[in-house]
Amino acid sequence: MAALLAASLAAVPAHGVEEVTLAIGAVDGGGWSSGDIVLALAFPSDDRVSARLTTRDLVLPEPLHTLAAASVECPRADVSAAGIDCPRAELRLEGGDGEPLLLPLSMGLTRAGGGWRLRLETKDVDTGSLWGFAVDQGLLPGLEIGDGALSLSLSLPMDTGDTSARATLSHLTFSDAPGLHAGEDLNARLEARLSRAEGGWRGTAELALDSGQLYLDPVFVDAGATRVSLSAEAEIHGEAPSPIVSRWRFHQEGVAGIAGTIALDGNRGLASLDLHLSRAAADPVYRNYLQPFAIGTLFDGLRLEGDVDARVQWHPANPGWRVRLNLDDVGLDDAAGRFHLFGLGGILDWHEVGAADATELAWAGGRVYRIDFGAGVLGGRLAGRRFDLGAPVRVPLLEGAVTVDALEVAAIGTPDMQWKFRGTVEPMSLAALTGALAWPAFGGTLGGDIPQVSYAGGVVTVDGSLDMAVFDGAVSVRRLRVADPFGVVPVLRADVDFRDLSLDALTSTFSFGNIQGKLEGRVHGLILKDWKPTAFDARFATPDDDDSRHRISQRAVENLASLGGAGAVLSTTFLRLFEEFSYRRLGISCRLHNRVCDMDGVAPATRGYYIVEGGGLPPRIDVLGFNRRVDWDVLLGRARQIVTSDGPVVR
Repeated sequence: MAALLAASLAAVPAHGVEEVTLAIGAVDGGGWSSGDIVLALAFPSDDRVSARLTTRDLVLPEPLHTLAAASVECPRADVSAAGIDCPRAELRLEGGDGEPLLLPLSMGLTRAGGGWRLRLETKDVDTGSLWGFAVDQGLLPGLEIGDGALSLSLSLPMDTGDTSARATLSHLTFSDAPGLHAGEDLNARLEARLSRAEGGWRGTAELALDSGQLYLDPVFVDAGATRVSLSAEAEIHGEAPSPIVSRWRFHQEGVAGIAGTIALDGNRGLASLDLHLSRAAADPVYRNYLQPFAIGTLFDGLRLEGDVDARVQWHPANPGWRVRLNLDDVGLDDAAGRFHLFGLGGILDWHEVGAADATELAWAGGRVYRIDFGAGVLGGRLAGRRFDLGAPVRVPLLEGAVTVDALEVAAIGTPDMQWKFRGTVEPMSLAALTGALAWPAFGGTLGGDIPQVSYAGGVVTVDGSLDMAVFDGAVSVRRLRVADPFGVVPVLRADVDFRDLSLDALTSTFSFGNIQGKLEGRVHGLILKDWKPTAFDARFATPDDDDSRHRISQRAVENLASLGGAGAVLSTTFLRLFEEFSYRRLGISCRLHNRVCDMDGVAPATRGYYIVEGGGLPPRIDVLGFNRRVDWDVLLGRARQIVTSDGPVVR
């Protein structure tokens, strides 16, 4: 309209002419076309003009839709040597369906530097109606728009020169039906400029989000707390289609700053990318941009310390993506208390395709549940979805150490992630372990080879056995499996065998009362859910070949009787005065199922079963159990009372 209006004013003398109408059947602009264009001018006075431009069947470039009709009307424009000014114009756009879009405009056509420049302004346009029309035209996704207003200022050269635009969004509120995108009371500013450069075009744009809240699944940004800005510079060389090189800068106050380049080829495909996250505090970066993607995983509730910087690259000369992450004195603390790591530093280098540079991470120490571990260094190669250990890793643990000789991790970042490792356990202190877990302290060590530990399908499996030297005997753990080890309800399964345990050392540790002799046993089919027993088949008894001294104290007798719901039967009444007694053998078994223990002893009795069968030199004693089925919680209560009590009083 501006070009036609300027041409008409130049060609038609104002005096003596009241109306001018210019009709064009069709115009084809290559990517767009229009039919039935009519420009109508009226000259009520020498310095006034009214104008109306209409068109039908306006075909716009993809992905825009065809407009049934469009018109611009200026009822009163001021004309002077400097140009034309129309403060109250109106733009009307009619799509195929729905209500037409009406936009109030302030227009101006001014002569500057030997050329003409068009100015368009609109203020406080209702964003709901504007967005609805854009959705009908296939321009924008379907969103529900609440409050909001748009102000826009556009300056266009009619020949050559810079094109500039400024837009302001005020108090915008929107959402979509699935709830994946939403904004609340958003205030934003956009400034853009396009100018000719040698051999092509150069454009700049800057978007500032000053306040409000924005949710783009799964990332949430509170611009009222931390302002966000995004700027870009782009260069287009030659005629389209041609490559585009753009330089980007993103900044969120107190969170992160990212800068780099993105290049597109002539088909608008990615030609190269290089973005750099400047050194930033790790915790804000995690909370704002990483935690939303970690929800439901092991890393969805971390508190971080230290600094990070990162670089992301893609280039056809080095196919695939590359990420390089630098960590400086980073600490990770799991809010659920499952693990803690501090003093983490080094370089993590990942290539999507081909060989990667070495990754090396070192840490000062940490904790898994209540168990502390020492410093270590992990080095290897991280490529695709696979990690391979480069050199053995030794981690001090429980006054000993675990050495990982080989480690392979596959399908990283997918639900099918798997890993396996093998190594050795330098003798670790069971006293340190029981102390860390707040269990009754006892001595012994845990050590030996680890043939292979693997993880697949959410389950950790230990091949072979873990052997412990404890209470002057040995404990072997076989068929160890842990499902969902860091989940809400981890499940452990194992078979445990005990050989030649010293009852003297065992009962002294647990303040049970003194028993002398040996003990062997098993806990097979053990199932722990959330580290609490739900099923097992356990039996403990005196070994058949045990020729050691068999003595049991009065306190141990009373505790065994209490544990089994039993009664103590003494050989004669006056023997109650003795502090210890002899026995031939002892034992107890419990098969736990549905929170009930099926109890038994070393031999059947006339009524019940023997827990302690007397024998040897007097004084001798028998301890009988009468309850075959005992509630598991009741049994645990008895055990706790035994451990915490000062023992029975014998009168």
